[in-house]
Amino acid sequence: VTPILKEGPILSTRDDILPGIRKAGVGLVNLANNHILDHGEEGLYNTLRSCKEAGVQWIGAGSDLKSAWNVTVQRIRDSRIAFMGLAEHEFSIATNKTGGACPLDLIDYVRKVQSEEFTWDYLVVLLHGGNEFYPYPSPRLQKVCRFLVEQGAHAVICQHSHVPGCYEKYRNSIIVYGQGNLLFNKTELPHPDWHKGFLVTLSPESSSSLKAEFVPYYQSN
Repeated sequence: VTPILKEGPILSTRDDILPGIRKAGVGLVNLANNHILDHGEEGLYNTLRSCKEAGVQWIGAGSDLKSAWNVTVQRIRDSRIAFMGLAEHEFSIATNKTGGACPLDLIDYVRKVQSEEFTWDYLVVLLHGGNEFYPYPSPRLQKVCRFLVEQGAHAVICQHSHVPGCYEKYRNSIIVYGQGNLLFNKTELPHPDWHKGFLVTLSPESSSSLKAEFVPYYQSN
């Protein structure tokens, strides 16, 4: 697979890591990010095939724009939890004719929620956006995340900053502005907190809100 021409780093990894990820208990991944097309559509399709073969479901990407909006609803205990993956616009966004990541498009988001919210009890939005190595949201990102909540999200979890971020409770919903890296191997660390982060554990607190707990971690050798 030939990397595309772009600014910034080009990322990839071996597809045989996926069985290990699945054995660790990860059954669903978000592919909406700014690197999903680093190796073109061929690289994207190889990722989708590898996930399918390993029994790992995905959200946030697809062979075209329609399939990239693939909200997944999981029944967990007595609740229907919907997961949606969105990415800020960079080099990776799907179109009507080409594959890629699901874009952060607020109009399409509202239409999606209005047409499908009867199929879930809670909506978790995984948003790939923010400023690298900065633990706080920009005013714009905070405004966007709060709007996602206003239009139906019960939790908004942001990735992309590569460092542990902050969080806020807004209208009985949780917004997390960056979790840090879980697995990201680098010999030269671009930031002292590169290997630090936290998991977010969500559980129903009431019929309209999710309780969040944080599990800190440090990526070791």
